Amino acid sequence: MVIEYDHGKKIVELMRSGNEWNEGRHSVSFPEFPLTQLHRINSGGFVGVHEDANRPPDLWYVDGAKNSGPHQLTALNPQVTEFPMGHLEEIQWKNGFGATIAGKLLLPLGADGSKRYPLVIMLTWPNEEFVCDCQYNTAFAPEPLVSAGFAIAIFNLYDAVGEGPNQPGGPPMIKEAKSTVSSVESLVAYLDKGGSIDKDKVGIVGFSRSSWKVDYLITHSHATRVKRQDMILTNTSAGAICGRSETQRVTPIPRPQAVCRS
Repeated sequence: MVIEYDHGKKIVELMRSGNEWNEGRHSVSFPEFPLTQLHRINSGGFVGVHEDANRPPDLWYVDGAKNSGPHQLTALNPQVTEFPMGHLEEIQWKNGFGATIAGKLLLPLGADGSKRYPLVIMLTWPNEEFVCDCQYNTAFAPEPLVSAGFAIAIFNLYDAVGEGPNQPGGPPMIKEAKSTVSSVESLVAYLDKGGSIDKDKVGIVGFSRSSWKVDYLITHSHATRVKRQDMILTNTSAGAICGRSETQRVTPIPRPQAVCRS
C-alpha cells in the first residue's frame, strides 16, 4: 500500500506484517516536487499529478530511487503557457487581534510600485494549487482579474486570534467572523502602506463557508460602512445557511445589510 502525506511531499509504502502495518523501504520524499493521486510504476518510480502556483495540473513521472528529475507526461492545457501570469508573492500581516495571517498577493506583470491597483480579496485557502483557479475553480478566478489590471489577495482563516487580552467576543462562529473582518481591514491597510493597492477600490469574493463571512463583513466592518458605495461584491452563498448556492453582485450597496435568498 502506498499513501501520500503533506499534500504529496512524502510518499510512504506500508507493508503488512501479521496484524500490523509498517513503513517499507521504498518510502520517498519529494519536498520540492510533490505528487498527488499517484501510482507506483516500479520499485522507485511514481506517476502522479503535480501542480503549483504557476503550473497547471498534469501527470508527471518521478523516480525516487534514482533521485532523477521529474518528467512531464501530459500537457492538458497547453494554451495556459500563452497567458501572462501575474507576479505572485507570499505575504504576512497581523490582524487587530495580534494573529499573524499568511496569504498570497498577485499583481499585474510590470508592477513596479509606481501604480496602485484596485484590489479584490478572495477568501479561499492560499495553498500550493494552480493559482489560476484556486481551490474552488467555480468561484475564484484570480489570474483573469490580474490580467485585467486588478491586484488579488488570497487568504482564509477560521479562528486566527493572537494570544493576550484582546480577543473577539461571542460564540465560535461569530469569533471567526470578527477575526475575518479584522484580517481584511488590516490587510487593506498593510497593502495600502506598501503602495500596491488603491484602498478606496476594494472588492471581496466569498464561497461557501467564507460567503457568510463576507455578509458579516459588509454589515459590520467600519471600512464598508464608510466606503460602501465603492464596494463590489461577488458572494456565493453557503448552502448550509441559504439552502442553495447563488452568485450575488452588488454595486453599489444601497445600505449595509446582508441578503440571503432561498
